[in-house]
Amino acid sequence: MVKHPVTPLLNQFLNFSTISQWNSSIREAVNHGYAHKALTLFRQMKQNGVEPNNWTFPFLAKACTKVSNFKCSQIIHSHVMKSPFWSDVFVQTAMVDMYVKCNQLDDAYNLFVRKSMRDVASWNAILHGFAQSGFLDTVSHLLHDMRFSGIQPDSVTVMGLTRGVLHTKSLKLVKSLHSFAIQIGIDVDVLVANTWIAAYAKCGDLGLAEVVFNEIDIVTRTVVSWNSMIAGCANFANFFGAVNYYKCMLQEGFRPDLSTIVSLLSSCVQPEALFQGMLIHSHGIKLGCDLYICVVNTLVSMYSKCGDVDSARFLFDSMSDRTCVSWTVMISGYAEKGI
Repeated sequence: MVKHPVTPLLNQFLNFSTISQWNSSIREAVNHGYAHKALTLFRQMKQNGVEPNNWTFPFLAKACTKVSNFKCSQIIHSHVMKSPFWSDVFVQTAMVDMYVKCNQLDDAYNLFVRKSMRDVASWNAILHGFAQSGFLDTVSHLLHDMRFSGIQPDSVTVMGLTRGVLHTKSLKLVKSLHSFAIQIGIDVDVLVANTWIAAYAKCGDLGLAEVVFNEIDIVTRTVVSWNSMIAGCANFANFFGAVNYYKCMLQEGFRPDLSTIVSLLSSCVQPEALFQGMLIHSHGIKLGCDLYICVVNTLVSMYSKCGDVDSARFLFDSMSDRTCVSWTVMISGYAEKGI
């Protein structure tokens, strides 16, 4: 009789006897992108007579969000309701966040209003869900209720709301959130500042993005700060500005990453930017960024838009793997040349 092979991850943990061991294996599976395996491990754990605890359910909730399976989320929720940990604030928040990320706002809200205790994390989860779905009036009411209940918004609140309203492209909304953050004293947080740089640029105001960037203390600036400004310049096809920020970034000792190179290349969309694009291409090769398909796609697009379709085609033909984006940018390059 032929035995079906058991995956190494499952085989390693089938004989676990303690909940901490099972939790560790489930967490590792989720964190490494194996959400289905995490759920399989949970089923195996139950079959072995080991009961989940308040640490197990947040890992399972995260697995459900990764597979985006509403039925699976309901099953996990039913296990929570049958457990002694259904009233645990950490578990309840994980359930709210799970429903939000599975696009089940009604279920998330109904669970949220029934919570016996609401911490800042649970408020953030429901606020971000409604913001991302465009229910801004509801967000305003929830934010008022949050503060009225004595819970102070934090940097996660502001960053999530800022990202959530970006689909509106409303400069007024971003300014309002910026003003709100200054009022509650979190405007000095570099993570929040980085979010505003990106938000202002995406809403069409590169000047305000630069103001926020310049207000960040030089000591606390991060690669993300620089990348946000470079990406902002790229949004305006301002390759001179992007290259200038790139040079300053290097002078201050920061090492560029994948996002830096992609944003720089994206700023080169005119024939006069071809030489700069070639230099960035060369630097990207030295950094090893040309091994990533997203960079090669951006290079094909850059050479096409700068009028060098032959170089674009050479890169395209050299690709061992191509995506829909690869074909699209190459076809667009030929179309722009009328070929």
